[in-house]
Amino acid sequence: MKITSVVVGIDHWKDLTLPFVIDLKWYNPDVQIIVIDNASKEHYPETKGIDILRLDKRVGYSAALNFGARAADWDVLLCANNDCSCSGSVIQPMSKIDGLTIYGDNWKYEVEQWIPATLDSGYFIIPRNIWEVLGGFDELCEAAFEEIDCCLRALERGYNLDVMKLPIKHLNKHTRRESGDYDARWMHTYEYFCEKWHKYRERYNA
Repeated sequence: MKITSVVVGIDHWKDLTLPFVIDLKWYNPDVQIIVIDNASKEHYPETKGIDILRLDKRVGYSAALNFGARAADWDVLLCANNDCSCSGSVIQPMSKIDGLTIYGDNWKYEVEQWIPATLDSGYFIIPRNIWEVLGGFDELCEAAFEEIDCCLRALERGYNLDVMKLPIKHLNKHTRRESGDYDARWMHTYEYFCEKWHKYRERYNA
């Protein structure tokens, strides 16, 4: 089973991205690690054992994940925020995945009351066959909701959702919010997401 991890970062190389991917590689030498440098002010440097792919123009989080995923040959994709830490092997727990389930680090219940329970995405695990059916993340969910949208599309196609505990801890630094236009982009994404999934809200309000 080929596991590829895609980690998206903007700036924060030395304090967040590098410590995380170095530990992830140390504990998991057989996992391919692709880091997307999403137009950081200073280029992420070449790092032994890590594939650095730079985007010279900043894109949304979903597009950056898709870019990394399409750059590799893998059976299972492990998406992770760059503000994480790793303290052990991910290979053993991930050996238990099946091709009918997407996994996250926890359940997400109350983003909005009308949204069914989905998965949180400090890390997110997607088998290749599901990825191909879904066509990756919706790039219009560019500032938020990408994991919720992915979960809802998977559920509609008959796939399952579950939590898988990995030795990865999300530090919740929320570095995306450092962008000066993030609030406006988040609101635009929220409006798009609500319009796309309005049927769930209509059912809830019925």
